[in-house]
Amino acid sequence: MFTWGSCRRGYVHIIYPFQMDLEKYTRFEGEHEVEVKGIKIWYVNNDSRKNIKREIEIVKVNEPIIVRYFGNASCSESFEDVYLVYMDGDKTKMKMLEPQIEYQEIENEREITVYAIKYVIHNGEKVIVSQKKIETRRKPMISVKTENNMIYISGDTYNIRDKLKAMGFKWDPSTKTWYRESSETTIEQLRKIGVMV
Repeated sequence: MFTWGSCRRGYVHIIYPFQMDLEKYTRFEGEHEVEVKGIKIWYVNNDSRKNIKREIEIVKVNEPIIVRYFGNASCSESFEDVYLVYMDGDKTKMKMLEPQIEYQEIENEREITVYAIKYVIHNGEKVIVSQKKIETRRKPMISVKTENNMIYISGDTYNIRDKLKAMGFKWDPSTKTWYRESSETTIEQLRKIGVMV
């Protein structure tokens, strides 16, 4: 079912309905059968000091599980496969699942980090397969000055100029500032577009 060795180094993790790394349950040399949390696993471990070579088969499950099989190797591209493993009578069946991807931004006071989150839907529930950091970018830092019911902005504004225009700001090239009439919500609007004020 799942194998790895010198040309294809892989990892097998159960990701639903609980988290479990099968590598630590298949570490003993030779052929073995183990049962963990209602899952019966057969494996052959021929690891050496230089190489890991295992074959793992999930023989029986009490309830459907989702398995993430992933890794990379010198002889092949990186891979990440997701399977639903379930019982059909007394036979174990596997069905490959196709992950979807969504992007999520997490921000703190100084930066925004973008993550690519792979997930599958099982019984109407979103099951996270993996999460990878795509980029971290520093929030633009701007200076804000209010005077005579006007607000003036200077600093790292180049990458947010279109957003400032959409908010009604105008550019003054002589002072290198953006300006518009001030309102009670202006500062909050600026924070929403991802700048440090």
